[in-house]
Amino acid sequence: MSTITVAAALRRFWAPGVNEVTGNPSALGIRNWISNKGFQVYAPLSYPFRLHYADKVALSASFAGEAMRMSLAAMESLASIRAVPELPKSKAWALVQWYYGAFYAAHALLRMTGRSLLHLETGHAKAIDEVASHYGQSGSARSGFHLVVLDASTDTVEFACMNGAHGGSHEFMWRAFDQWLKTCSDELLRTPGGSSEIQAAAMELDELRSILGSDHADAGCWLSSVRNRVNYRHELASWFPYAGHDTRDLAVFSSSVPSKAPPALKASPVGRPIQRFLDGCRFIVGLCWHMSVEMDSRCPTGRSHV
Repeated sequence: MSTITVAAALRRFWAPGVNEVTGNPSALGIRNWISNKGFQVYAPLSYPFRLHYADKVALSASFAGEAMRMSLAAMESLASIRAVPELPKSKAWALVQWYYGAFYAAHALLRMTGRSLLHLETGHAKAIDEVASHYGQSGSARSGFHLVVLDASTDTVEFACMNGAHGGSHEFMWRAFDQWLKTCSDELLRTPGGSSEIQAAAMELDELRSILGSDHADAGCWLSSVRNRVNYRHELASWFPYAGHDTRDLAVFSSSVPSKAPPALKASPVGRPIQRFLDGCRFIVGLCWHMSVEMDSRCPTGRSHV
């Protein structure tokens, strides 16, 4: 199964209205939405807390703006991958570019489905506190890294503070992405009378999770660990003297922009790490690409923001 079919299966998880946003919402985002104070606070600000919203269009545009920026960052990261004829074995920076392509694509997929990972500044926390005070609610928001999740069934947005959690922004994102993959897979498999295509899509998501959890990586952070091995420890024959170089790893220079769907995942948690790494990165980028195509094809007016 290709990422085209998986993207179609994931339509049910889109944040409501995100595919209907047209034009260029790139200046918008959840932090702008907070600064504009377009929300209500009906309960104390005790983490995780919820903000209520009435303007669904503004919130959809905020998620769309972030998804647009992240998906374009993914494609830009890959667009300049080039082999250097004078250094035929050199592949370190190409691997790093693939990592960031997948990293930004994963961010985009989360936002397309109503999840955002962002850093709230003091001014954003103060804006939330001011609205809460107007509604007579106690407590306070914090600055720092947050996971923001849209709950369209209750017209709320939940904020969970990640301060003090193990790891940094990359680890936070991959954990959230791994949990999102699990949630999507579980819900697809619970579909009453689910088709073979739905089941196959769930299995592809599970296969991706197995790659992201290779070598007992913490909660889906394996791609990040490979990036660290290449970038900081000069491992995997990525830098001179290229000890253990495998010519098959030069596939890092092929098919960098996914105009066509990558093949179905067939990698397992064992085997050549660079091949597994590329399989995972290509699948995530391809899924982002084809999710964008799905949204554009289902925009009721004009061209979708993606």
